[in-house]
Amino acid sequence: MWRFAEGTAAIRETFRIGRSGLLLGLGLLTVASAAQAAVLTAIHDYRYLVSGLPLPQREFPSLVHEFEGLAFTSDGSLWASIAPNPTDARRELWRLDLASNSVAEVIADNHVSVFGLPVANPVALGAAGAQLIVGENFRFARTRGIALNDVVWAFTPTLSTPQLADWSFSLPPALCDGVEGAASVNGQVYVSCGGSGRIVEFDPLRALLGRQFSLGAYALGLEALDDHRLLVGDYSTHQLHIFDLALERITESIDLADLFLGDSSDYFGLTNEVYSVQVVPSESPRRMPDPDGLAYRDGSIYMSFDGDLRIFQIALDVPRPGTPPPVALNVPEPGAMALVAIGLLGLAGAFRRWCV
Repeated sequence: MWRFAEGTAAIRETFRIGRSGLLLGLGLLTVASAAQAAVLTAIHDYRYLVSGLPLPQREFPSLVHEFEGLAFTSDGSLWASIAPNPTDARRELWRLDLASNSVAEVIADNHVSVFGLPVANPVALGAAGAQLIVGENFRFARTRGIALNDVVWAFTPTLSTPQLADWSFSLPPALCDGVEGAASVNGQVYVSCGGSGRIVEFDPLRALLGRQFSLGAYALGLEALDDHRLLVGDYSTHQLHIFDLALERITESIDLADLFLGDSSDYFGLTNEVYSVQVVPSESPRRMPDPDGLAYRDGSIYMSFDGDLRIFQIALDVPRPGTPPPVALNVPEPGAMALVAIGLLGLAGAFRRWCV
């Protein structure tokens, strides 16, 4: 907490130190960086796919379809990996038409087989140009005593198939316990591992393992923003983190609570409803979506929650007219603003001393 007496003493000390005050002022000015707004601008609703089904499927869409991963291929197509809750349900890859909220193409996931029977759980989805990268999460099977490594593989729609994949890479649970997201940057593939709390890098063509980045959080969706930054979903805090591959750390975060929680949120503004989704009958309603699937294109994040048959479009750098932006990356707290004020005074004091 900022106290006035402490503040005035700090100001006097800053004026006193002359050149050091200049350096301190410059340093403190770096505490607060420019805010980048994030606004929920659209909701693409696919719940009609279960509207004609009987209960409980109609009320709990995850019993029929789940949007797990999202990815844009180079032609602008948005793909979703479908992995519903029942173990006997079909696992598929859907090409979506956002303009009409329809399913344009369906491809069955039959890449992995055990004793000749197809086994699939396509949770992670990424893209490298026209190629789709799929991550099969078998953590549930391992908790039941079935020793299966997670598998990441790729195919190119119209050129190859899930059965005849472009490449495949096995992830032992000691390395990645539950693959949740996938992304590609400069020929390297990155996967987020929920149970392991890390991002793992590998070269798919040479089958070589690369760096590992510990996040200290249950990591969900993953997407590449550019050639050195990843977007990763945090299940624990319901935040979207921007991870800098060069710095090897999280540099910025977006809090989903500001977009979805309560009647002052962007979600309420679009729907006139408070967000509440019950995934399965045995669970309580969720007040915020989990950032399971993440895709990025043309300045907007597309996010899916596996218990909700909707895709949420979040635009970056879109200030709301007449009001402060609802979400900011690295927004300074009041204490940080006080430090900025001290920094400015330090600069002024140093300049005054030099002039004298």
